[in-house]
This record gives sequence, structure tokens and C-alpha cells, in this order.
Amino acid sequence: MQASQFAVLLWLSKLLKPDMTILDLGGAGGVFYEISKHHNLLTDSQHWHVVDMPRMVELGRKRHAKLKSTGISFGTKLGAAPASDIMLALGCIQYMRDPLGQSGPGFLDELEKAPDYVIVNKIPVWNKPDAWTSQGFITTACPYRIFNRNRLEDYFGARGYTIASSWHVPELDLRVPFHPECSLDHFEGFLATRDAREASAVATPLPASRRRKRHLA
Repeated sequence: MQASQFAVLLWLSKLLKPDMTILDLGGAGGVFYEISKHHNLLTDSQHWHVVDMPRMVELGRKRHAKLKSTGISFGTKLGAAPASDIMLALGCIQYMRDPLGQSGPGFLDELEKAPDYVIVNKIPVWNKPDAWTSQGFITTACPYRIFNRNRLEDYFGARGYTIASSWHVPELDLRVPFHPECSLDHFEGFLATRDAREASAVATPLPASRRRKRHLA
């Protein structure tokens, strides 16, 4: 398990209550649903809904049909997702065209109801202005955003959220060829809550782990 996943599991263990709905943006085939089930964090009264690209949704539905999973569903539209209590965005908003609503609705603005808690993980954040680069894969590349810290926090603050806890993601870093000034030694994650009193515990420091290099061009 990656080091930063412990922070997500920590907060789920503190926040989950009976009958809650978890919205997992970019949750692929339900990977973190299975991790949470493995660690006995979910009960039969809770529901997990994944929003992702059509192909990932198709694969997720097939996998969980075989597993006979009853607590998970899938969809491709944030606006059509069920109202949720906790939202997860684990390593995905940097791939979205306009996640912070700079030229239209941001990712939180598309929801039917604002969740009480939003857990964001594995995103590149710095104190410089927002920047775009591209992430290279074997056969393709895709746009990739680096977030300005203040703009990111302001987006959540304008919607009534407080950053209640934050952590480093030591297993990821960022290197842009020929641009060493764009390097990051770690990514970040955080918990945003609409009521800071509900998130009074402090996340413990995460152990160092071997970083997986993420090469961007």
C-alpha cells in the first residue's frame, strides 16, 4: 500500500457513519472501495459510487458483477451522481479541464449536494502560479495541471470548506524535462470539511517510502 493511502484510510475510519454515501471521483474500477472493504471500514448500510470515464465504468461494473458486490455503483457524470456525505478525489482533478471553475463550473459545483467532507490526495501543489504540462504514457500524453496553493484553498473556502488536515504524498514527485524549476519532491493531499469541529483530530505524520518517479514532459 502507498504511504499516502494511510491518510485517506485514517480519515475514512474517523468520518464514516452508518447510511453514508461516498462519492469516488476518478475511482476507476472501485480500487479504493475494495481497499476500504479489506480494512473493514464499510458496512452494508453505506453506499459507494464511482464517477469515471466510460471505459473504466464498464470495467468496474463487470468486475463487481463477478464479485457480487452490493455496495457500489458506477456512473460517468458528476451531475448525475447521488448526493454524498464524503467525496474522494484521489489523484484525478489535475487531469480535469477546469476543476476549479475558472471558466465554468468547478468539480464541486456540478454536484446535486455539497458533501460534508472532501478528501483530496495525490495532487501536485506549489506556491507558484498555476501551470500546465503534459504527462507522457507509452503511446500517448495528456494535459496535466500543477495547482497554485492559494487558488486551490480559495476554491474550497468560497464554498464553505476549511482545510482541516493536510499531508505529503512521498511516493510521488514531479520532474519536467529541461525545466528543473518545475520540480516537486512530493505531491500533497488534504481533508476539506464544511464543519471544522467534526475534524478535530490531527493526522499523524506519514512514514517515508520509496518514491515512484513520475516523468512529465
